[in-house]
Amino acid sequence: MDLLVLGFCGLIAVCFIAGCNFYATAKMNEKINTFKQSRRALHSEVSELQAALISKREEKKIVINKLRMARAESSSQKEVVLDESPSTPSSAQGTFEQELVNQRVVTERELEKVKQYRRSTSCPYSVAETIVMLGYASQHEVDGVKARHSQ
Repeated sequence: MDLLVLGFCGLIAVCFIAGCNFYATAKMNEKINTFKQSRRALHSEVSELQAALISKREEKKIVINKLRMARAESSSQKEVVLDESPSTPSSAQGTFEQELVNQRVVTERELEKVKQYRRSTSCPYSVAETIVMLGYASQHEVDGVKARHSQ
């Protein structure tokens, strides 16, 4: 009889362990499936972001090419205007800001925008630095006007 009770207790223990194992396996499979779904979603997002990045790079190339063409056109126009304009001493032409406009480094409108920006933001930089910072002219162009103006 003792052997029968012992066998029955062993059978109950095996069934209990098998049930616990089945439950734990089911829970682990749920987690695995959840992680797989998350991975698929992340993979999809990464693919979308990569496509957007490629698109933005193409847009950047187009903008850079347009900017280069505009700068080349602007430079050629400046050369033509400078060749046509009589050379006068810079001291007779007024302030540095006016010299920037006279040399066609910036337009009157751009100069006004720079002044307005400096007033509205309490910008600590000079007009020349602000012009370069806002992209209206290169540092080289501004330095050239400074050098001619100071003479």
